[in-house]
Amino acid sequence: HDSCSLALASNRRDPAAMDAYLVGIESSELRLVAENQGMGMLTDVSHDGRYGILYRMESRSDNNLFLLDLDTSKETLLTPHDGPGSFDAGKFAPDGRTIYLSSNKERELIAFARVQPGQDGQPGPIEIIAERDDAELNSFEISEDGTTAALVWNLAGRNELDFLNLATLQLTAGPTLPGELAFGFS
Repeated sequence: HDSCSLALASNRRDPAAMDAYLVGIESSELRLVAENQGMGMLTDVSHDGRYGILYRMESRSDNNLFLLDLDTSKETLLTPHDGPGSFDAGKFAPDGRTIYLSSNKERELIAFARVQPGQDGQPGPIEIIAERDDAELNSFEISEDGTTAALVWNLAGRNELDFLNLATLQLTAGPTLPGELAFGFS
């Protein structure tokens, strides 16, 4: 968020693994922030630069998100679950107190959720805040001011856009998209 570094994943340490790195924009210094057994990457860094959200894939139907302290490398599991589970695209709210994600924990279709770490640093429960019975969440983006989420749903292979007011959790239909698929919101 401060434009001083980029997050990237690379297999330079081990050809069989994708590790998470930060690279300095001006210095080109590559800093390993998390080693992974298989595939992993940072999905976001907090606005203050202190924490990252680390995605790790255990298998195609099982992955997790971790809160990563970028100074100490301490990892805290954000998405505890038994059996298969998909948790993707973790993003911080601007204040760093809420983490937004997609989740299919204990459900068939992927929904929009949040986790709020407690005062002790441990994550609270995964709370579903937007869902549809006819579609699953494909991707999302949080506005810079943290007030709105743009949600892209997969409805039988076609995307639909909704907006979620993050204060009231009121879901509003977006405009009809000009094509069947939507990518790369900013």
